[in-house]
Amino acid sequence: MKVIYLNIWAGKVYAPLMEYLRAASRDTDFLCLQEVFDSLEHRTVSWGGRADILTGLKEALPGYDVYYSVSVENFDWDEPSDFPFLHGNAIFARKGIPVISHGDLLIAGEDWQGPGTGLIFPHKLQYIRTEHRGVPCTIASLHGTAYPGSKLDTPERIAQSQKVIDFLATEEGEKILGGDFNLLPETESIRMIER
Repeated sequence: MKVIYLNIWAGKVYAPLMEYLRAASRDTDFLCLQEVFDSLEHRTVSWGGRADILTGLKEALPGYDVYYSVSVENFDWDEPSDFPFLHGNAIFARKGIPVISHGDLLIAGEDWQGPGTGLIFPHKLQYIRTEHRGVPCTIASLHGTAYPGSKLDTPERIAQSQKVIDFLATEEGEKILGGDFNLLPETESIRMIER
């Protein structure tokens, strides 16, 4: 089984991203992508990401079923957007691979009330349950909280790691966890997960 995790920055670097994903799709079972936007509008958001990147991904990867997890609506990074779009993560599962179930878990930003409130932006752990060689397998894709940008431990990041640990402890069989943790390797938040 081959799984790729990648924060795509909503396609800010579009042509190389699409070239990479098309090439990777030849032998990859699951593509777990973070910062995937979805909109009916074909526009660029304020910092350069594409509001409709999910549509482009689906067109470039027709051999996959798509599972989308929304973290927040109508928010263009630092301010509310002036058009409707979704900010989330996506798991692309190769067609024919059995997906038993899928879902997500809010791991940060439970109290978020919008930009400028000083509260943590919502982040999720997205997952798919499948079976590999007769054994249950959970593939989990993490997009961890990005602030503060130091990528060091904070109480919120410790709590986020504990939520991930608690969730994976309930899963049967094999577990694969990856993604954009927004953490340095030497943090306690990472050591918790490693243990």
